[in-house]
Amino acid sequence: VERAAGLSDSAQGREQALALLERAVTYVPEFAPALDGLADLCEASGMTEKARHYRERAVAAWKPDVGARADFAGGISFLGLSVSSTNALPGGSLGIKYYWKHPPSSRASQDVCVFVHFIDGDGKLVFQDDHELLKGVPVEEQAVPLVFVEDRDVLVPSDVRAGDYAVRLGLYRRNFMRMRPDTDLPVKQRALLLPLSVRVAQP
Repeated sequence: VERAAGLSDSAQGREQALALLERAVTYVPEFAPALDGLADLCEASGMTEKARHYRERAVAAWKPDVGARADFAGGISFLGLSVSSTNALPGGSLGIKYYWKHPPSSRASQDVCVFVHFIDGDGKLVFQDDHELLKGVPVEEQAVPLVFVEDRDVLVPSDVRAGDYAVRLGLYRRNFMRMRPDTDLPVKQRALLLPLSVRVAQP
């Protein structure tokens, strides 16, 4: 993407940039900066339909189905999540994508974990998806600002009763101190109440 950005001053350069960006999306199909660059080049060349196709893919790549913005210390931001289904079965799993923005400095999240709690109507924790934030992701290697997507399978325990479960999310450090979120969402004990619920049905 960086190389392509410096090649758009001439027709030959635009052709080279187009080839570079097309190669980029063969390696990472939903890499929004490359998709945006392809859309810009197609628009400049009068390829309106192709430009629209790339632009829509770029928007979808980094746009969660459920927006839920919260900012934390160290420049870390939660943007929202996408859930494969809001219906689940005991013993099954949910596919969840968590969307984060993170500064290039990797030190901000070296000791940060995510807690995701699925709670019943009494506020009792029923099951969870706690994990290290962006484990193994080289956040310091951002040539352009990125949105990082954690793609996780969340196990629903086999003994979970049928019902609707609210979802709370937040960050904590390894000393188990929760980080304060800056958000418009409801917050309790430094946990965001996300604007969705998951229904567990009878098997």
